[in-house]
Amino acid sequence: SKPTLAVPPVLAPCYGFVVLVVFVLVAEVRRGLRLVPGFRQLYDDYSYHLPNGLTNLVQIALFLVAIAIVHRVGMFSALKELGLAGGVRPALLFAGIVTAPMLVTYAIASSLNPELTAASVLHLAVLSPLAEEVLFRGYCFGQLYRRAGWGFLPALLLTSAAFGLGHILGRGAETDAGELAGILAVTTIGGAFFAWLYVRWDDNLYVPFGVHLGMNLWWQLFPVAESAAGTWIANLPRLATLALAIGLTLRRPRWLRTSAAKDAG
Repeated sequence: SKPTLAVPPVLAPCYGFVVLVVFVLVAEVRRGLRLVPGFRQLYDDYSYHLPNGLTNLVQIALFLVAIAIVHRVGMFSALKELGLAGGVRPALLFAGIVTAPMLVTYAIASSLNPELTAASVLHLAVLSPLAEEVLFRGYCFGQLYRRAGWGFLPALLLTSAAFGLGHILGRGAETDAGELAGILAVTTIGGAFFAWLYVRWDDNLYVPFGVHLGMNLWWQLFPVAESAAGTWIANLPRLATLALAIGLTLRRPRWLRTSAAKDAG
């Protein structure tokens, strides 16, 4: 689709660089928040899910502000630019269907997570995936591809690689090289898959977010592996989810189109 917002002429020649700088700064905002005494205290007084969840909300808000400032638009237009004005119900319906193989398999293979809490579910299954989708797909990929003139493949490769690296940086030395390689491969492929879904569903970020949410939620409810690299019992349902999502996206059956039309109406 053609851009509907114009990049200011003064930024146009270097807008890709501007996007990457904003991307890195917002991605690293957690470090800045930890310097705030009151915020740092939250890590001592509460589970890490609370301050990390709040950080996710701050990151989303900062991207909205960045879009509003650069494109000189209001908050609704900023939400739309980030893919957050699309249909929610068809996205969640689609996500529920395509992640069902993970739910069924994990529920059979594993017992319910005894350490599960409302805070951990809200953070790891909702706020963290939403912030990651806004960060990597809605903002970085979307701005590079739609506004900075990057091709689909360069924008996809850079943001997917960054998504993968973000999942292994900071891991302790106890994580062996094979496991790190597995985590990097799985998450990089996942990043490319989510970006493809974003584009194929007309820049509706709720579609990759819904799938991301479902995948994380079932993993939280029924832990079948210790890391994102997974085992065969973890990865076969993942592959089934990818195949089902790709098939439904390419065919876009009538009942799914009807649901999207009703939601848009």
